Amino acid sequence: MSVLGKRKYFDNDDILIPIQIDLSIGAHRILDSFLWNLKEPEFTIGKFVEGFINDMKYPKEFKGPIVDNINKQIIEYQTLLNKMEDQNNYDVHNRNRNNNNKKRTNTIVVKDDEKPDTEDE
Repeated sequence: MSVLGKRKYFDNDDILIPIQIDLSIGAHRILDSFLWNLKEPEFTIGKFVEGFINDMKYPKEFKGPIVDNINKQIIEYQTLLNKMEDQNNYDVHNRNRNNNNKKRTNTIVVKDDEKPDTEDE
């Protein structure tokens, strides 16, 4: 059984990010794409790349450039996620602040037939 078969796929906590590898190393060009689970606790990038290199029968020297390429994409994605989270927190904070600053008024609608008589009898 492969390492991938040992865990349940697509938990609610998974953060799957698209990874694209397009590297030229010597006479070889490596083109591949896959989804990487950012919250994968057991399967490291190094283990993944070792398996990839062995499966594709690439030289061991390819490991470093491929790992670097994947890490760079993960960092870019995490940076984007952090910016989106910061923006979301900013928006929520401003919405809460604006809602707290609004004056609350109640409007009472009185129908004509419910108005008190003001005429003297």
